[in-house]
Formats: sequence, structure tokens, C-alpha cells
Amino acid sequence: ALADCTADREFHPALKTVSLYTRTRGNDKRYFDKTGGRGYNAFWYKQTKMRELSAMSLRDIRKENTCCFTGHRVQKLPWGPRETDPRCVALRIRLFDRLEELYDRGIRHFICGMAQGSDMLFCEEAMKLRDDRPGVTLEAALPCPQQSERWPENYRTRYEELLARCDYVTCVSSEYTEHCMRLRNEYMVDHSGVLLAVYGGSYGGTMQTVNYARRSGLEVIILEP
Repeated sequence: ALADCTADREFHPALKTVSLYTRTRGNDKRYFDKTGGRGYNAFWYKQTKMRELSAMSLRDIRKENTCCFTGHRVQKLPWGPRETDPRCVALRIRLFDRLEELYDRGIRHFICGMAQGSDMLFCEEAMKLRDDRPGVTLEAALPCPQQSERWPENYRTRYEELLARCDYVTCVSSEYTEHCMRLRNEYMVDHSGVLLAVYGGSYGGTMQTVNYARRSGLEVIILEP
């Protein structure tokens, strides 16, 4: 079944292990997995030259110990791409402080959507936390394997380096569709107990994810950019 949904397509070479999740719709059993998996049907794709999964499987991670992240992309941040701006430096500090607080409350698993802008800042700060504290794992949740295909080279390189350092990579779609971004955001919320957001109130995917998390009963922590 996995071969059917990944035919003629190679996942990003940086990916160590890819979990492809899809909701079962109606009688469509193409991706049916008898073992189930946290409310979604799961398949595992392992590339031959990649390191093994860490000892803890994604299926063993509990929602109450998981925090996902959403935030504005580069064009909606007040400083744009200038990450040396004092406001961006201050946001990094606030992100790390929140991550430490969440860790002290028992959060160990963090999920990031890996978009340009706030997501990359969060991912890098979560990796700092992982370096400092035991038991932290980081999951990259991708809308599709082609997420960075049309990005500028500097962001694409950064994305590849971050993916290579994540503990898990999850794709919600084997190819780009008009709904894959929303499904990625819903996947993160559906598998978390807390949402941390860099959100200034503007309309867009971050607002939709924050609203979905609130409707789903998650604790939502807002950091204004």
C-alpha cells in the first residue's frame, strides 16, 4: 500500500524516516493499517542509509506530553527576513523561555510545520532545548515532500539541515494538494495537548490553526511577534 501512494516519487534525501498519515474517508481502504495509530492510519518508510528511529516510537508519544507550533511566515513578521533585528532576537528568547516552561510541565515532544519564518525559529529553539534537557524529541510535520521546492536557496538549505536533525518526519500527503497545508495543521493539533503560536491577529493559516486548536480544546499560548 505504501508503494502505491509513493509510486514514482522520492522523499527528500535528508529524511531519515517518513511517516505518511492519512485519514480514512468512506470505504477507501487504500491506506488502511490494521495496527491503527493515534487516530490516523500510519505507514513507515525507511530510507536505507538513514539512522534508525529513536527508541520511542511516535505511537508511544502521548498528546498530553506534546506541544505543536504555528506562526506567521516571513512576509507577516514585522522584521521580514532580517533575523538580526532586535525584535526577532527577543522573540527567540521568548520562544526558548516558553519551551523551558513547557518542559518543566512535562512536555517532551514538539511538532513543527517547518514553514519559512516563525516555524524555523521555533524549530531551532526546540533543538537548543533538546541539547540542554533529556528526553526531548522533535517532529517535522510536512504538508507534502515538495514543501520547499520553490523556496529561495538559502531557505531551502536551512530547511534541509533542520529536517536532517529532526527525530521524526511526518507527511500528511504524498504530493501537493490544495488542502495539504490545512491537513498538516490539523494533524499537529490533533496530536497535541498544547499549541504555541506566534500570532499577531492577522488572517491566514496561523489564525485558522489557533481557532481549530481552541475548538479542539487545546491550551493555546500566544506570543505576539
